[in-house]
Amino acid sequence: MEALQDRKSKSSTKVGKCELCQTDELELQNSHFIPKFVYARLNLVKKTGTRIEISDNKLRLYNLDTQITGYKFCAECEKKLDQGGENYFAKVGIPSKQSRIPILWEKVKQHVTSDKCRALPDQITGIDSKQIYHFALGLFWRATLSWDKHQAITIPVGVTEEIRKYLDKGGDFPVNVQIGVFLDMENERYSVALPSMKGGTIWFTIMQLDFILYVDCHTVSSGNEILPLFYSIDSAVSNCHAKIAEQIYEDSTPHGKVRKSFSI
Repeated sequence: MEALQDRKSKSSTKVGKCELCQTDELELQNSHFIPKFVYARLNLVKKTGTRIEISDNKLRLYNLDTQITGYKFCAECEKKLDQGGENYFAKVGIPSKQSRIPILWEKVKQHVTSDKCRALPDQITGIDSKQIYHFALGLFWRATLSWDKHQAITIPVGVTEEIRKYLDKGGDFPVNVQIGVFLDMENERYSVALPSMKGGTIWFTIMQLDFILYVDCHTVSSGNEILPLFYSIDSAVSNCHAKIAEQIYEDSTPHGKVRKSFSI
């Protein structure tokens, strides 16, 4: 998991190769692995008397003022990621001061009427699923890069490059990739799980939403068209990921001024 801090680093840029557009000799931003707004929103809804702590996928536990950043993207590519889906997810996918129940949660609950049922993007009216897909795909792709406090996940090289090109230039959805978005209706969550692979599944969690990346495994189709994203409520998936998150937290080793008994 990654955390937010408001303090700016001493150096906000450096010259190098942008991971997204692959252009050399550009000013690179000190990019966040997880968008900053995610942790700001967690602070809005956390329970009284608790603090936000983060556990990386090396099982190290830190307080909120630790963050995972790196000089990865140029300013133009940061804008691509923001406008491609991050800004939109901030509006519809996570609680805010204006709405403690995000519209995406409401829409999935409305259109997925029973456990293990699925809804295709055109069935979730009022949601720009392309931007949800871009946001999730961008986070999965970032997890394949090298970051401090995060061990990179492995996706087949050809698929990783196809994802990068889509995030950079847009166009057709990557043909070898599909994303499932699962709304947890059973567990109250105040956590974020960074992209990782458990039991052969690549996934991440932001509060009530689990995102699963399917590679060369298209589980939903319509005729001959492979759809890139679907929405679902699946208690087995949600309970499994909730238990994994709890176990990761329990197995983590505190670093700095961390008190597990005071955490959420």
